[in-house]
Amino acid sequence: MDENKIEQLVKKVVEQQKQNMNSVDSVQSHRSENSASEVSAAKVPVAEIKAGSERAAVSLKDYPLQKNKPQLVSSYSGKTLDDITLENVVNEQIVPDDIKISAEVLELQAQIAEANGKLQFALNLRRAAEMTRIPDAKVLEVYELLRPRRASYEQLMAASRELDNKYNAKITAQLIKNAAEVYRSRKVLKGLK
Repeated sequence: MDENKIEQLVKKVVEQQKQNMNSVDSVQSHRSENSASEVSAAKVPVAEIKAGSERAAVSLKDYPLQKNKPQLVSSYSGKTLDDITLENVVNEQIVPDDIKISAEVLELQAQIAEANGKLQFALNLRRAAEMTRIPDAKVLEVYELLRPRRASYEQLMAASRELDNKYNAKITAQLIKNAAEVYRSRKVLKGLK
């Protein structure tokens, strides 16, 4: 395969991703920090993920999915494993969203982790599934807020409310809320010494 063509294709995909990030940045610049509802401390329900018309359920015997249940594996954009080939990449039939993991596959992986007794890992996968609904620029913004001394308690709580209310990311919102409480107790919030 021609190395120049691959390099050009990679540059094109990177440029498309940068353009996507910039357009998301302009839309996300109007933050809603004065949301009325607080994140509930109640247990967050597990999202029901559908594959086709029925709720997909998997068990430990289905792992790895790409080998044992390939019909359930699709990307963020809906491409199947068979759609994602080097030929399609070279022919520019694959865009960045075609190689992002989908919330559905993350939920299936969470079910497998749960069946294997890996409850924390299952929760992390479900949080990742929620994050597929959050624009990349917002994820990076929240990540920056979570760095010590970068945000006030109020900023973290506003980010938590926004994730909950705007993106229905309840597990992620609870994580941010918990971080705000820990940061306050450890005095690593912006302006605290």
